[in-house]
Amino acid sequence: MQESARVLIVFCGRFLNEKADSLFADESARAFAQLGREVIVLAPRRFGRREPKSAPYALVYLPTIDFIRVRLLASFANYLNLAVFSFMVLLWLLFKGHREDVVLSNEPIPLLFASLLMRNIVYEVHIIPKKKRWIYRTLLRRTRILLPITEWNAKIGEEYGFPKERVLLARSAVNIELFEELDKKASRERLGLPEDARIALYTGHLYAWKGVDTLAEAARLRPEIDCMFVGGTTDNIAAFKKKYSAIPNIRVVGYKPHEEIALWQAAADILVLPNSDREEISAHYTSPMKLYEYMASCRPILASDLPSIREIVSEKSAYFARADDPQSFANALVKILTDSDEAKSRAAVARSIAEGNTWTNRASKILAALSSAPVFDRSGTTHIM
Repeated sequence: MQESARVLIVFCGRFLNEKADSLFADESARAFAQLGREVIVLAPRRFGRREPKSAPYALVYLPTIDFIRVRLLASFANYLNLAVFSFMVLLWLLFKGHREDVVLSNEPIPLLFASLLMRNIVYEVHIIPKKKRWIYRTLLRRTRILLPITEWNAKIGEEYGFPKERVLLARSAVNIELFEELDKKASRERLGLPEDARIALYTGHLYAWKGVDTLAEAARLRPEIDCMFVGGTTDNIAAFKKKYSAIPNIRVVGYKPHEEIALWQAAADILVLPNSDREEISAHYTSPMKLYEYMASCRPILASDLPSIREIVSEKSAYFARADDPQSFANALVKILTDSDEAKSRAAVARSIAEGNTWTNRASKILAALSSAPVFDRSGTTHIM
């Protein structure tokens, strides 16, 4: 692959938004730019978007049809946006794309359109499809590098006979500079939190598959531990507050900008990742960005004992509880608080793992894989760029 090749990241949702998927794309773009690549993010011009701050990459908003705010059309809106946006990506590539451009996305439909013109297709697998398998079969025939974010997601390559040498396991990562080791006391002072409180903290959305109800019920069992929830959308925050308003040791902080998350995590005694085992996305597909950010925060981690989590941490770097079991989480919280030396040791190991899993390191590995992977042209021959 030519060193002058641009990296085009295709994101079909609101960019940026309050969810992890857009942050994932933003961090990836920044990492490639930091390595000296010209990076362009292609995203639809959707309502509710917000532009990134001081981005070292170009951002191109392409026309789309966005009916997401029309309640009667909401279920149809995403499909319409996907179709229109995919076509607009194709048009943009036709007139402004370069033959050596790398096109990277976790959305198969825009990538399939892009593959009609481009040779350097990189498919980042966030979930294994269960329907319309012909789309993925066709896409993989035109894909140069496959980037599963978990070992489970790598199975799509095995299923379709994708060459193993062109599969790069590329889990989530962390911007380590945002999570420098902060003092707990000073962090609590800045946030107005009691110095002597025992705080278990969760950051992220309040979706059921995230397991937030499990942590809330664990809080009911351990009233001496303050359980704090940082994140969520307006509707979910209101519903969650109402549901658990009778539990005095639960505090729902609400949404905070990503740049403030490090401070909240530094103020905690324990960082909790209570993912549910009831949905496959949680048990197998996800590679939680928040887990790497927890690890970078140098605080003890309590996580659900799930395959997706075990891929990243072990008993040397985290504590585990049974998924969807409030009593198991409650017991583990007490254990961590009463075993401070071991907790600090595991947190230190987690921090060292995070330091080796930065977004820049991840981007560097992707570029290295592209440099050695063969390019398939329409004649069926292969060659190394």
